[in-house]
Amino acid sequence: MKKRGFSFFVILSMVAAQLFLYPSSTLLLNVSAATVTDPIATISLVTTSTTLKLGNAYHGAVPKQKLVVNITPTSAVNNPVVWTSDNPDVATVAADGTVTAVSPGNANITVASAADSSKKATCAVTVIQLVTGITLDPTAMTLTVGSSAVIAAVVSPPNAENKSVNWNNNYDKSVATVDSSGTVTAVAPGTVNLYVFSSDGSNIYVYCTVTVIPAPIIYTVTFDSQGGSAVDSATVNQGDIAVQPTDPTKTGYSFMGWYTDASLSALWDFSTPINSDVTLYAGWDNVLPPPTSITMSTAQTTLNMKVGTKLQLLIDVNPVGSDSRVTWTSSNPAVATVDPVTGLVTALKTGSVRVTVTSVADPTVSYIFLVIINA
Repeated sequence: MKKRGFSFFVILSMVAAQLFLYPSSTLLLNVSAATVTDPIATISLVTTSTTLKLGNAYHGAVPKQKLVVNITPTSAVNNPVVWTSDNPDVATVAADGTVTAVSPGNANITVASAADSSKKATCAVTVIQLVTGITLDPTAMTLTVGSSAVIAAVVSPPNAENKSVNWNNNYDKSVATVDSSGTVTAVAPGTVNLYVFSSDGSNIYVYCTVTVIPAPIIYTVTFDSQGGSAVDSATVNQGDIAVQPTDPTKTGYSFMGWYTDASLSALWDFSTPINSDVTLYAGWDNVLPPPTSITMSTAQTTLNMKVGTKLQLLIDVNPVGSDSRVTWTSSNPAVATVDPVTGLVTALKTGSVRVTVTSVADPTVSYIFLVIINA
């Protein structure tokens, strides 16, 4: 009331001054006084807490909000106020009370009287990050009926408040199904798109195209080792080829290969596609026992040679019926050479050489010839 009385006194003084200066004129009074406001008594905010959302403007983002302030008395509304943020890295505030989200976190926005900072109000602001994208791995897959696979869904950005996703339940479940973890189970041949949505209200979605094909027909390839070491059977998809297993073993025999029948009439070709169950049979060949000794044949009449001549060395492999495979070597090929298979010696110059014959089946069994070469 003191200020209003003072204003009235100012107006009366201005009237008196005009009457003193222009006493005979008609008084036309047009007084314009500057608006005078009362001091702020209280400040309050319509919104005392709010959440701002960073993200795509078309997918639920609310990055800004203007706060509305109430000031009493109403005659004090034109008094200046000051807006501040205690965490501008999270949210800033403009002079008109517009709050702008910067990054996820919490901030307190305060409005206070410029004349009396004790007259103030605060709004608690929470800033969250919405999902802006979802990446699927894979984005397409092919499954056979009855098989399963997992689709991994990763949301972005990494600091999104709610990283959970929901798999849409509105799809053709006669082709494939997907559970909440992204596990897909193939049901029947066909193609279906499986959609996954963000759970934070941003309505971000992507899909994986799933193609289901018939389950392959599986055949069994059985290996009959015919008395040899056991060989596991194999399962092969229709049209694929069987992998040749490790050769079996059988004492006293050498393995000859896998045959189409027990009578060993035809070898199996492992590049042949499998289109039915198959049994393959091991073929075996008798193995001759190694010799116990090698001796010079009684038919060998001489070990003397002349330069430029040839001499066939003769041996007996004992006992008869043992493995007769041998190899031949010369101790000095400069003097005389020997054919490693046949034992034929060629004399090159005078001197003597030791020609050794060794059993292939048992290298510990050997015999040495001393061949003399004359001019």
